[in-house]
This record gives sequence, structure tokens and C-alpha cells, in this order.
Amino acid sequence: MNREDIILAVKNYTNVSTDEVTTVCQNHIDLIQDNEIASNVYNHDFSFLTDYAEINTTPIYDTGTVDVTQDSTTVVGNATAWAVATHNGWYFKLDDDDEYYEISNIDNALQTITLSSAYIGDNAAAAKYKLYKINYNLPTDFKKMKWAKQIVSPNMLVPLSEMTMAANYTNEFSYSGNIMAYILSGINSSNTPQVRFYPIQTDRKRVYICYVKRLPSINTTGAISKIPTQWHMLFVYKLNEIIFDMHDMPNKALKEAQKFERMLQSFIKEDKQILKDSVDVMQDQFIIHGSTFPRLNTSHYSNRY
Repeated sequence: MNREDIILAVKNYTNVSTDEVTTVCQNHIDLIQDNEIASNVYNHDFSFLTDYAEINTTPIYDTGTVDVTQDSTTVVGNATAWAVATHNGWYFKLDDDDEYYEISNIDNALQTITLSSAYIGDNAAAAKYKLYKINYNLPTDFKKMKWAKQIVSPNMLVPLSEMTMAANYTNEFSYSGNIMAYILSGINSSNTPQVRFYPIQTDRKRVYICYVKRLPSINTTGAISKIPTQWHMLFVYKLNEIIFDMHDMPNKALKEAQKFERMLQSFIKEDKQILKDSVDVMQDQFIIHGSTFPRLNTSHYSNRY
């Protein structure tokens, strides 16, 4: 059912065919999808919303040398070959200095860096430096992390807030061992969610993640929810409930709420069975140290739904 099919079904069932109903449906349809079904009261993560991705950390960059001036935001490169497409948003540090500075812009032609805050160290010419990549893009449909890990370590990465020993590392940039933790670091200017790993990596590593996908909006003409088709009546039941409640028909609203609840429980029960039966998913939950990372074959989801 697309958005228009759902609205028509609500009008036919409630026998209220007004523009008000159309407006109410359009205002609530995404909220029902995201807050009542996908993010349900049972905290169940549906199998069709589970996906996997790989993130490769990037080595430090230290080609050439730099000239820096105290209290200036401009860093001049000598034979540096910086590229705005690659290094913008990274962090800059002189080898002989303790401070780190975020890069806000790079001029490819002039080979200059603009720092987000002024350099506070001593003047230096032809100085050695390093650039660090801090934030890594997550998939554009990322909503919530389920787990993250490196194959080289048997341990899952933990959210940084759960890592009680993190404060003991005085310099997270200098440590180059296995990644131990992550923190979701916000959204960049392109509206892409980002993650930061702890400690900051100075060489190339690979992290595998399992995440919950964000559902796209269905509040556009002809849009169809990614929720499996046979469960689309959930939208109708919940919208019926809202319409009946607006028109002071509590008994009818209650019946629609009960229909919604029964169907949602059936949906979750069937989905839990799919997760239990799926060999692919079970393999991904038990990655063996040193083994090849098992790739998820998502065809079993579409076959079952």
C-alpha cells in the first residue's frame, strides 16, 4: 500500500472523507512508521532493518613540511600535496607540539590550511607535522549501532561512555593498537552520521559494524513503506484510531488500537522466528577470531516477507 492507498482505506473504514482526514494522515504517517512500528514499545529491532557495513580507518598524513605563525589560523605547506577533498575536516598537529587543531579549509592551489582556531605555539619553519582523520562517515540510513568490532580482536567495541579506563590514556592520538571503543560524533554538513574511534588510529584498520537502518519518509505521493507489505494495515488501524478519537468515538478508537496491538505482536513474533532461523545472522553474531568475516545474505528477509 502506498500513502494514497492507506489514506483511502482510512476514509472508507471511518466513513469520514474530508480534507481534514487527508491532512491528519499525512501528518501522522511517518510518526506511526518510526515511533509506533519500527521503534515499538517492545524494543524489538526488526530483521529487515538490520544491515552491515565496513569502515576503514585512514593512516596519518605527514608528507612535506609546514610553516606556522603564532596566533595565526593559516598553515603554509611545503611539498605537502594536500587535497581539500581528502583532508578537510582532519586534525593538524606539529610533531614538537602538544596541541591539536581542526582543519576548517584547505586551499589546493596555495597549499595552505586554515585552522578552526589560531595556532598557539611558537613560530616554526619547515617543521614536521601530522594530519589525523578523526571522524568517519556511517551509512546514510544509519539509525542505531547494534555492534562494532575488528576481526583481529575477539572483543566487541564498546561505546566510549561505557569504557571506564578511557581516562587513563593521556594521549589518544599516539596509541596505535586495536580499537577499543567508539562514539557517535554527530552529523556532518552533508547530513551524514559520523563515528569516531578510540583511541585515534594512526594506521589503517578495518571495523565491521552491524546497525539498525533508518526508514525513509513515506509522506510523499506514491511512497511505499519499507515495512513488509502484509503488515501495512498497521498504518490503517493506527490512523483509524486517531480519526475516531478526534471525532469523540472512544469505543471505535479502542477497537482499532486493539487491532493494531494484535497485528504488531504477530509481526514481532514472526520476525523473531526469522532471526532465530537465519544462519547468516547467527554467523554474524559469533565471529571467530582469525576467520573470514561472514557476509550477510539478505535474500532470506525478502523470501520470508
